[in-house]
Amino acid sequence: MLSKNKLIIDNEGITQQLFFGKLKEFKWKEIRASHLSWIYHVHGASLEWVIVSSSGKSINLQTSSYNRKNMRFIAEAIVEKCPHAKIDKRIINMAEGKFRWYIF
Repeated sequence: MLSKNKLIIDNEGITQQLFFGKLKEFKWKEIRASHLSWIYHVHGASLEWVIVSSSGKSINLQTSSYNRKNMRFIAEAIVEKCPHAKIDKRIINMAEGKFRWYIF
């Protein structure tokens, strides 16, 4: 079921389409921040990529669901299209092809 989730990046913005048809769509100018955050579970933790809009809504991406090439593409798009946003240094590094060991 989770594989049915889609992330669509185009010139207009970024859209997350979930399995049940719910859409979260942000125009590039609406994005105010992007950061990585650890989510702790009962038996471990996972790294989540959070993209926040000016209205306070967010798109949450599990980094384990994407390969290095796709993560770099997403990071490049955010860094290029959202110069006004507060972007985590680790995401800027990913856009340059520099990945921390704990991301994979």
